[in-house]
Amino acid sequence: MKHYKYSAILLAAMTCGAVWASVDALTDGKKGEGEKVKPSENFVAQSRKAPVVRYTKMKVEGNAEGVPYGLQLMGVSDKTVKLSWISPEKTDGYFDDFENHQDFAINSAGNVGWSYIDADNNNTYTWQACAFPTQGQKMAFVVMNPWETSPAVNENPNFQPYSGKKMLVDFSSIDDKNNDYIISPELNFDQDFQFSFMARSYKIEGDNFAAERVRVGYSTTGKRPSDFKYVNEGPYVELPAAWTLVKYTIPKEAKYVTINCVSEGGFMMMLDDIFVGTNKIRPTRSKKKLAAANPVVGFNVYREGKKVNETPMDSARFTDNVPDYADYAYTAVAYTHLTLPTNREVT
Repeated sequence: MKHYKYSAILLAAMTCGAVWASVDALTDGKKGEGEKVKPSENFVAQSRKAPVVRYTKMKVEGNAEGVPYGLQLMGVSDKTVKLSWISPEKTDGYFDDFENHQDFAINSAGNVGWSYIDADNNNTYTWQACAFPTQGQKMAFVVMNPWETSPAVNENPNFQPYSGKKMLVDFSSIDDKNNDYIISPELNFDQDFQFSFMARSYKIEGDNFAAERVRVGYSTTGKRPSDFKYVNEGPYVELPAAWTLVKYTIPKEAKYVTINCVSEGGFMMMLDDIFVGTNKIRPTRSKKKLAAANPVVGFNVYREGKKVNETPMDSARFTDNVPDYADYAYTAVAYTHLTLPTNREVT
């Protein structure tokens, strides 16, 4: 089996991906404050401190067909290890992680061609923790880069994108009632498809912000608010204070899909890694190509040669809770309808 070496980290590129993680105790940091501020109050931004996380990152890509590649360690927090990799399957649809959008752009179309409706039409709260060029303005969503705010807030564990350095954020309207839409370009799928995204509420211990609320819908006609039919159960979905996958199957007749933020009394609705397409496995890259005839249907992850997920996963990311502080080797294996998962030893 051919191996690719990178800084003493081993990636088995022919049949699986492997990565090494060192899990150590964290250095405690002080909890910061995160209160919303009306634009007219001109509150002076305060810097925040967060726990120091030590981890190893790698970016190594194999080029074998049907093989997961680019396996990397996203982070370590106490005994929690976060991994990601790239599915070998091409994308049939649209995936956007917002990395190619301009920092702090309001209602950014990007390469996908999103459109937006700011139906509440109000100015938005700012944040006492930092400042950025478009803060306080009327908006549906803004592209946030925590590394580029003043001061930077990327060390705040509650304000980190799900992936990369950028995400969309819907700040609370100054009347505390949001009604904001992000809408896909016109769609034309020949089969029912997946509409999924990562989302969360911004909350810290001791605050009184309400959970953010979203509705998920589709339209077979136009993209006015009245054109959308909603597929979520109940009047809305409440988002927890942790990145959460929201996923629905949409009928092939749909011409547009939307995420509608209808929060009341919240502060920041955070959104990342939107996918609209027919792939069984959510992509982790933006490049749009036709999916394979024999699609990937799942992944298994092995720690030290033992499978750690109970059932095959439909995501190219995994969070593992390890039993103790130690060094661990991980392997990711993909399989399709025509293949079975295979565990290969990595040395």
